Amino acid sequence: MSSNSDSELEQLFDDLIQLPPLEREQQLAEIDKLDSDLGRELRGLLQHDDPELEDGRGVVIRDPGTVADPPQERVGPYVIERQLGVGGMGTVYLARQTEPVHRTVALKTIRADLLSDQLMRRFELERDNMARMDHPGIPSVFDAGRTDSGQLYLAMEYVEG
Repeated sequence: MSSNSDSELEQLFDDLIQLPPLEREQQLAEIDKLDSDLGRELRGLLQHDDPELEDGRGVVIRDPGTVADPPQERVGPYVIERQLGVGGMGTVYLARQTEPVHRTVALKTIRADLLSDQLMRRFELERDNMARMDHPGIPSVFDAGRTDSGQLYLAMEYVEG
């Protein structure tokens, strides 16, 4: 793990997320040359390896009628209300947490056909990095886990728009 402080990481993330994809990749390549751990951490946050990246969080906003995963009614303690977006790793839903508290969340599910040790590490890195960040542009992480069927999920603060 890089020795950079959280504020330095946040500043780099802020700078990178505002760049067009080609410039962002060039900057990440420069960062990789200086500190490969930092580059890896930033890539995990940006999920830049998703060629359809649109919003910096690995979510591609599409027509809500487009369904990437089979429709679900429930994931753990979350009741699915509707699909918000689809990315290279899975789907993000608007969901309602029913226990131990009641709240609306953005629920990211990982495609079952992608599960591997590498994806598990990437998912854990994303979860841990997001949980450490305190920035208005990064949703707070409430919960992460695996369903009885083995599907990974990440429950985050739902931010309108």
